[in-house]
Amino acid sequence: MPYTLRCNDIQLIEGRYFSSTQFGEQLKLEFDQLYEEGATRKRLMSVSTHDRISGTPAQVKVLDEFLAYVTQKPGVKFMRKDEIARMTLNDKTAVVDKDYR
Repeated sequence: MPYTLRCNDIQLIEGRYFSSTQFGEQLKLEFDQLYEEGATRKRLMSVSTHDRISGTPAQVKVLDEFLAYVTQKPGVKFMRKDEIARMTLNDKTAVVDKDYR
């Protein structure tokens, strides 16, 4: 799974890296690029949130806006990590490290 601080609300904990609005813009920019690339190959975006950070009113609003934005795009799916892993393992074209099977 791609795990990155770019799409992780932990950056908001101290308030010196991103505001909630900037975090929302970062999510949209990341999504837009991956969505464009997804026209020719599979793409996955992982967003990490924590209840004590993204449970604030400002963050709830930003995440609601982001989800409304991405759900309007055709072909977007929301899946849990176990569902993504199962889908990948069942995909004969996927490159999977055999040690993890």
